[in-house]
Amino acid sequence: MTRHSKNCTAHTVYTYYERKNDAHRSGFGTQEIRLGKDSVKALDCCSLCLQPAKDPVVTNDGFLYDRAVVLEYIVSQKAEIQRKLKLYEKQKARLDAETKMILKAEKEEEARRFLSMNTLDTHSKASAQAAEAEALASLSNKRNGLNETTSCFWASGSKSNEKLNKELLDKPDTVVRCPMSGKPLRYKDLVGVKFTTFEDDSKVMGFGQDKPVDREVKYCCAVSKDPLTNATVCVVLKTSGAVVTKEVVDTVIKKEMIDPINGKKMKSSDFIELQRGSLGFADERTLLTAKLLQFIGCLKLPIYHINSEQIRILKTPHDFFHGLLDHIENANKRIILSTLYIGTGPLENELVSALTKAVRERNVKLTILMDATRGQRPCLTTNYYTANANKLSSTTNLLEHPIPYSSCHFLAPLTALPNVSVLLYRHPSPNRWIRYILPNRWNEIFGVQHIKAYIFDDSVIMSGANLSHEYFTNRQDRIWIFKNFPNLANFYSDLIHNVISKFCYTLCSNGSLIANHYDIVSASSSSFRQQFHNALSTFLINKYQDSINHSKLNPINKSINDTYIIPLLQYGYCNIQYEKKFMQSLFQYVTSSSSSSSSSSSSSSLSDLIHHESFKLFLASGYFNLTKLYEKLFFNMFNSTMNIPIHLLCASPMANGFLKSKGVSGYIPLAYREALIQLLQLFHTTKFNSSNINVYEYTRPEWTFHAKGLWIESVDNDDNKNTDDDDDHLSYSLSLVGSSNFSYRSLNRDLESQLCIITMNSNLCQSIYHERCHIFSSIYCSPVTLNQLIYQTEYRLPVYMRFILPIFRWYM
Repeated sequence: MTRHSKNCTAHTVYTYYERKNDAHRSGFGTQEIRLGKDSVKALDCCSLCLQPAKDPVVTNDGFLYDRAVVLEYIVSQKAEIQRKLKLYEKQKARLDAETKMILKAEKEEEARRFLSMNTLDTHSKASAQAAEAEALASLSNKRNGLNETTSCFWASGSKSNEKLNKELLDKPDTVVRCPMSGKPLRYKDLVGVKFTTFEDDSKVMGFGQDKPVDREVKYCCAVSKDPLTNATVCVVLKTSGAVVTKEVVDTVIKKEMIDPINGKKMKSSDFIELQRGSLGFADERTLLTAKLLQFIGCLKLPIYHINSEQIRILKTPHDFFHGLLDHIENANKRIILSTLYIGTGPLENELVSALTKAVRERNVKLTILMDATRGQRPCLTTNYYTANANKLSSTTNLLEHPIPYSSCHFLAPLTALPNVSVLLYRHPSPNRWIRYILPNRWNEIFGVQHIKAYIFDDSVIMSGANLSHEYFTNRQDRIWIFKNFPNLANFYSDLIHNVISKFCYTLCSNGSLIANHYDIVSASSSSFRQQFHNALSTFLINKYQDSINHSKLNPINKSINDTYIIPLLQYGYCNIQYEKKFMQSLFQYVTSSSSSSSSSSSSSSLSDLIHHESFKLFLASGYFNLTKLYEKLFFNMFNSTMNIPIHLLCASPMANGFLKSKGVSGYIPLAYREALIQLLQLFHTTKFNSSNINVYEYTRPEWTFHAKGLWIESVDNDDNKNTDDDDDHLSYSLSLVGSSNFSYRSLNRDLESQLCIITMNSNLCQSIYHERCHIFSSIYCSPVTLNQLIYQTEYRLPVYMRFILPIFRWYM
């Protein structure tokens, strides 16, 4: 024992501080949140208001409520049901009317066609040519997938209308349900509860012996006088409302089936086991997610909650194009488009026409954010139509050319409208002299604005796709829609308007550029980096505090908002490393969980639940060039006690958009193939189970691959035998969707953003599973091995260029 009393360590009580330190060292228990008695609902507290019940009642399932609170809840739920029924009837009447109008229009169209066929002058050469032209146009539309009867969700085809009507016409539930059990709740079924209070606070007699009573214990068993706490299994007697212990029920009351309080006869249904106070984390899946969020919480990133029914995942480029048009047509307040560039083809022209109509007719505020260097470079689609597009320089007056030359030339007339602003972000490196010497395309290797987020009022479309023809037709990417989610919409709106716009140029209607707050060309690189870092850091800190305050003021119903959304930003050039730190924490969680799952432990803490969990990890990138950081994270995962199945997907050289490109860029697909070979060689020299890693290449005729993202599927080991139907056994799913390719460029050069989605909802888990299966489809994804790639000579980088690949990879 130490001499001084304040340094004495010979306590007879195991203090909370000692328990916390031991839990931190062992990895068990709670690390960030104190789940003591303060976080446990008291025995007599209402399950709705969490306050002591003045007039307690209990349901047949054992959930305790205050009579006034539960009555108010029932009345409010009935009013809500009536409101939903009225809305349903109104919606049904509107859809019936629209259906009748559509059928009437179809009949009139058929009649018109019939009459035109009968009155057609087949002897006229002009009439025959007109009919032939109409037939060819119809055939062309069908081939391009843009016909009116397409089965796409966003198109106006009959199949999509049937599906939409089916979703809209779901009749609301007319039954008031218990908020705890989800079973029907009727006021007349509630049973009044009568707690027995202590007559003497110091001692009570229980089964023939004295028992000390805690001063905070207020109630005792009505028969044995034993104190009642959350650790005691209590039973409510329906006949009298008295609360007794289960021990008394089993040993005394059930022998004669007579209520000892009033002498009434009892049945087996007259015993209601009282549900004890629950912890802040209720079930296994919530506990597992809490463990995961504990790893993420140290990053101080904003975390938002959303109902999984507000999330929709699109799979095809065609759906993406029609989804954009649909949201533009329904937007009433704001439209914000953040992209690398906008193409100049016919589909992009249709998109801009819809934007122009929204601004003119509904006074929508439109903001477009692009990269300045990429936005001034000629688009590939334009090169197809203009033979001399490549001969123009970036300093040429844009409006002198009638055919759009670049994204800036294409959007310049749009800026003449009110409430329209086109922002161009220019990477500060290199300096102005090198920028003028190098061609526009070469300036892009130093860094670009790469965020792909599209906001329409309070809805957000998050993707890795740009607004260009190939992304609407034959380029595979990922598209997630978050409907009516103002928290996320305001996050990206504030990011663009309050932070990034200060470091951008504004495009004028005459094609010139005006600096907003900071002139990137004239500013010093170090000053710009510091200013941008401070602005982004302050923005994220404020959003983090706002999310915490919002959660405190508006308690979250996790049964409704069952999905977590975490926005991530990465801009290594300005030392914004949130995506990098997040990935480190995520891999650390997966590695530690899989390691603990293979070890045996008798503890009943959180880690016991993780023992029943296994993971599957899938990573895809259109530009596969993993950094040393991600390679190290994978190695740590391989070295864990229980290896995790890992599936990697990259674009084959045939599915890379740079294939057969002119100049040095034509070697880019070969360089990515060489980077994959080096990674496989590194894995081959490491001692691990090679069956746990699978590498695939995406090859689809006349398609390119641009999808990127991460999927982590958590599967219960008990259900892991059913490998064919993993979507039915997922305890939760995690996915990253956005612009990052997990490459050197993404971490160190480009301005990136993506979303982390964590959900325990079974329907959303299945949707994420089906999206991942669509991208990793065996139809287009073929497994590759190291030997197969090494001995292939067609798509290999020349030997003399492999020596400079380590330098080249820093810009890939």
